[in-house]
Amino acid sequence: MSWTRVLRTATFYVPKKRASISLDSVDTSSDYTITIPRDWSDFWDDVDSSGLEVEVTDADGVTTLTYQWSSFTKSTRTGVLQIDNYTSPVNGVAQIWLYWGMSGATSGSGSFVASSPRSGYVDLGDVVNPIATLPERPGDTKPQHLISKASGETIWVWMDLGKELVKRDQVSDEHRQWEEIDGISYSVTLAGSAQGGMVSAASVRVHEGRYIRVPVLAGSSGTDYTLSITVSTTYPFQNTGRTLVRRALLRVLDVSEA
Repeated sequence: MSWTRVLRTATFYVPKKRASISLDSVDTSSDYTITIPRDWSDFWDDVDSSGLEVEVTDADGVTTLTYQWSSFTKSTRTGVLQIDNYTSPVNGVAQIWLYWGMSGATSGSGSFVASSPRSGYVDLGDVVNPIATLPERPGDTKPQHLISKASGETIWVWMDLGKELVKRDQVSDEHRQWEEIDGISYSVTLAGSAQGGMVSAASVRVHEGRYIRVPVLAGSSGTDYTLSITVSTTYPFQNTGRTLVRRALLRVLDVSEA
């Protein structure tokens, strides 16, 4: 299963809720700091007063990561979470999970000094017009999906992998999660040549474990590009899953009245 069961002092707890954290990651061991948003009522209304009843796991949803609160005050809705020695599968953005809502659980946090921590994010933005991903059809020479933008725009492209991620064959603890998004990198290319000025690698975000948001910048009017998103997956327990490459045709065009 990918929805964790947490063992604390000889008692198992099944958290009520979880949320995806996106890490600005590198493929070497690093520490991370995540500031919990003050306006995240779904978390602050349910978390316990001391922040003990939380768990942090790897992308597989079950493998515990070493974490600590560097600060936590429920009454003022302030919390800074730190992760120790996490190694991402990619240079790009990785997904991990924050669980909460385990009434009566003792603390599972570690104790460490975060060294040159990188950043992690809880993204509260909703999904807009996602592209339901699927493999390209045999024989196709261009991506099936078409996206358009003006050269001066920065847009967000949402991709939905929900129908591609493998679920458990049976429900466990009322959940069916199994295969999970692990790491993400992306590119925009023109005739196979990477357009570095059109991407922002650290700005990718994962939402609900199935939606991926990537920013696309700039470009030259009248030019077609290819947007490619590479997704690695995992499943319990930290097994290497699949590598999926999903593409869209990106058309940059400045529309005028003449």
